[in-house]
Amino acid sequence: MGANMTQQSQTSVLITGANKGLGLEAARRLGALGWKVFLGSRDEARGRDAVAKLHADGADAVLVPLDVTSDESVAAAFALVREHTATLDVLINNAGAPGHFVAPELATADELHGVYDTNVYGPVRVTHAFLPLLQAAANPRVIMVSSGGGSFAVITDPTQPVASMHELAYSSSKAALNMITVRYAQALPGIKFNVVTPGEVANRKFAATDMNGHRGQLTVTEGTDPFIALATAGPDGPTATFTDRLGPVAWLSVQNESRGEHSLPAAFPYGCQLTLAASSSPVSESSRSISSNSSSAANQALAALDRSSRSAAVGKDPHTTSIAAALTKNGASSGNVAK
Repeated sequence: MGANMTQQSQTSVLITGANKGLGLEAARRLGALGWKVFLGSRDEARGRDAVAKLHADGADAVLVPLDVTSDESVAAAFALVREHTATLDVLINNAGAPGHFVAPELATADELHGVYDTNVYGPVRVTHAFLPLLQAAANPRVIMVSSGGGSFAVITDPTQPVASMHELAYSSSKAALNMITVRYAQALPGIKFNVVTPGEVANRKFAATDMNGHRGQLTVTEGTDPFIALATAGPDGPTATFTDRLGPVAWLSVQNESRGEHSLPAAFPYGCQLTLAASSSPVSESSRSISSNSSSAANQALAALDRSSRSAAVGKDPHTTSIAAALTKNGASSGNVAK
C-alpha cells in the first residue's frame, strides 16, 4: 500500500458527486469529525476546488476523480482509494442526475437510460467495486441518496411537491434505487444499507440544490442531517430503512377495508411480508396487508438508530443531536409515517 495509508483508527468515507451541494456539505461535516474524506468528483477542476475548501477547514481530504457512469473510472477510483486505506467505513452514493423531465407520454428508453446510468447503475457500479474495502471494515455503512419521489406514498399524495413533477425517468430511478438498497441489505447483513432523502417529507420541504434551481426551503446542512446520522451510526444501527431528517419515510400506500388508507412502515427488516388480501370486494381486491411483525421490526430498526446516533461522534455535530429523537417521535411509535 502507499505511504499515505490511513491509520486504522481514522474513519474513512467515500462520497460520490461531492464537489458541491449536498455531497460537499456531507464531506465538510464528516471531515470536521476527523474522518478521512475521499471526495468523488466527475469534474476534476471542481473537485480540486472542493478539496481545497476542505483542507482550508482542516479536513483530511483526497480528490478521487470519479464518473459513476464509467466502469473504467470506477475501477481507477477504487485503485486510488486502496492506495490510501485497506478499509472503507462508509460509502455515500450521492451522485445523481435529474434528467430533462420529459413527460411520461413523450419519454423514450434512451431518456430513461441516461438517468438510470447515474441514479441506478452508478450506485451499483460503485458499491460493487468497493465491496472488498467495505467488507474489510469493522462497521461498514452504505448510504444511498434517494428522493421522496421514489416513494409510492409520496408521489401519489397531491399535496407533495414531487407529485406534480410530470416526468418518468427521475422518480422511477429513485424507486429502483430504493429496492436495490433493500436487496443489498438482505444479501449482505454485514453491511448496513440505508436510503435517505434530503428533505422533510411530512412538511413538504426539500433541500435547495443546483438540481432544483435552489428552490428548496432547507439548507444543505439540514438536508444532510440524515446522511450524518446514518454515517455515524454504530454496529447496532439500522439497515434497509428510508429516512429523512425528521424520521422514516413511507414507501407505499395501501387500501384496506378495516383500516382505510395508510402508509406502510419505512423499514422492512427481515421477516416482513406483503400479501394480497383475498376478497371479492372492489376495494380489497387491490388492497395489501402487512404481516403483524412489521411494525415491531420497524420500531426495532428505529430504536437502533436512536441508540447509535447518541454516540460521541454525532454529539460533536450540533445539527445531528436531535435526529434520533425525531426519528423515534415520528416513526417508532406508530411504525409508519402518515402521508
